[in-house]
Amino acid sequence: MIDVARGVLEFLLAALWQDACIAIVVGGILFVAGRRLSATTRCLVLQGVLCALVAVPLTTTFSSARSHDARVVSDAVTLHTAPAAVPSAPAVVAPRPIRVPSSDGIVLALAAAWLAGVVVFTLRIAAGALQLVRLVRYSTRLADRGRVRVFASPDLSTPLAFGLVAPSVIVPAELAAAGGEDFECVLLHELAHVRRHDTWGNAFERLVQAVLFCNPAVVLVLRAITFEREAACDDWAVVQSRDVDAYVRSLASFALRRAEYRTLVACGVTAFGRGTIARLRRLEDEHRNGAVTFARSVLGGFVIVVLALAFSIQMFAPSIALATGTPVAAVVGSDPCPKLVPGEALLPRSVPEGLRSDVAVRVSSDGTVGSPTIEKSSGDPAFDRLVGSGARQVLVAIGKTIPPHCNAPLPGTYRMSRESGAVRPDGKTRWSRWTVQSEWMKKPVVMGRPR
Repeated sequence: MIDVARGVLEFLLAALWQDACIAIVVGGILFVAGRRLSATTRCLVLQGVLCALVAVPLTTTFSSARSHDARVVSDAVTLHTAPAAVPSAPAVVAPRPIRVPSSDGIVLALAAAWLAGVVVFTLRIAAGALQLVRLVRYSTRLADRGRVRVFASPDLSTPLAFGLVAPSVIVPAELAAAGGEDFECVLLHELAHVRRHDTWGNAFERLVQAVLFCNPAVVLVLRAITFEREAACDDWAVVQSRDVDAYVRSLASFALRRAEYRTLVACGVTAFGRGTIARLRRLEDEHRNGAVTFARSVLGGFVIVVLALAFSIQMFAPSIALATGTPVAAVVGSDPCPKLVPGEALLPRSVPEGLRSDVAVRVSSDGTVGSPTIEKSSGDPAFDRLVGSGARQVLVAIGKTIPPHCNAPLPGTYRMSRESGAVRPDGKTRWSRWTVQSEWMKKPVVMGRPR
């Protein structure tokens, strides 16, 4: 349970900053492009961005969970080989995960809060679906338009388009009875939603909203998609009616009546509330791009931009990991397990002062301690060999100090460093300090601190 909760929170944390980067870059490009792009193209671009907002953090989190413990440079040297194989120059290390200290209780509480939010949004979607079922049940079926069913409901104040398998349009009974240009213009708008398959897009957007409701970038992109989708349907309706003035009058009449839909599972002519005014101003702009087809070259360019951002985040940006688990505690005198190997924290006096070498050691689930791998060389091959030979002993000693895991350290990847300090009073040995860190430790363990 705690592992699932930790994985969910790591995904949500990664999504916050990764999605913000993608939204800022793509939003800036769309702002610069302005009205040169049609609403249809902008809507498709934003829908692609929404997919990236889900896929990029999901991919990086999954990849990090599988490989961050084994993330070292390709030319890192395994210390079980000959001494000459150890490099004298420091190696370049791949970005390590950013570890956020957190207790199991906090992780579970945050995961429960997120799950409660998902349940609330899911219930809102279910309530909207039930509301549509009720409207259709008590509505009158009008003449169909092609494969689209048309209904008139006395309980509705604004037209809606809905239905994934059986696309349908429902309009206010008053509007259907009056007929005229208002009815035709509004119906053209709703039919545009069906032709563009907006009901499927809206279903996906509501699913993303339910899962990432706490992500500001997702919220802003969803609002932008809603506006551009309605603007694209405006363009399609104007092309079909060939009378932009009549369509503007019909849209303005609904805006004056403040007719808005309240369900999350349908598309409506006056969606996005106050955005209707912006749509009216856009229709009155003679220089707007009112094309109902999308520009493939523009979409290709945005695909390249998003893929480049995704690749950069995947390769160079550090992931976020929640450091949970049982910390290493001091061992009391009654501990029946053996203590640290005597003299392990000491070094020969011949070793220079001020050296530091970092290694990584993998412990398998059966307790087998693997061969240490250099992550950062001290520049002194002899000192690196000493660090490599002592790392396994230190790990075994740590395992022996944690009952009931005596004689075997806990599984995982341990990142260890050793530093050489001043000469001890005996004049023959030098102080050294070991620092050990693993994903199940809340904080590093320091042993043999130099005086």
